[in-house]
Amino acid sequence: ELIALGARIVFIGLGSAQGIASFRAKHRFTREDICIVTDPTLSLHNALGLERGLMKVQGPKALFNRAKLGLQGYKNQSEDGDLLQQGGAVLLDAGREEIWRHKNTYFGDVLDPNELVEAVLQERARSSLSSKVSSGSQ
Repeated sequence: ELIALGARIVFIGLGSAQGIASFRAKHRFTREDICIVTDPTLSLHNALGLERGLMKVQGPKALFNRAKLGLQGYKNQSEDGDLLQQGGAVLLDAGREEIWRHKNTYFGDVLDPNELVEAVLQERARSSLSSKVSSGSQ
């Protein structure tokens, strides 16, 4: 749905480059237009202010999330990368300016995909309005 809206999807992992193929297979990402890269140094994660720490993966909230996801059939099977690092999502506009961000605070925080789609739709509307205004002023 995001690709159909014109969004370019880039996953930034924290494991090894060899782990990308198994991540792609595990999540059934067969489209070549979904880009998956990795930053095992975590410099991008640090620059984005993403959470990291033992309590983020083993604290009460994280353990609750782990149990809830386990009951739903989800398993965290990855042993690749920094197991204390949390992820997130960032939406950039065409000029690569950040317009939306989601940061996982604890293990098992799940991004609401509807929130991301809404952010993409809002950006498309803003961008469309912006182009109409610029073309109308010429």
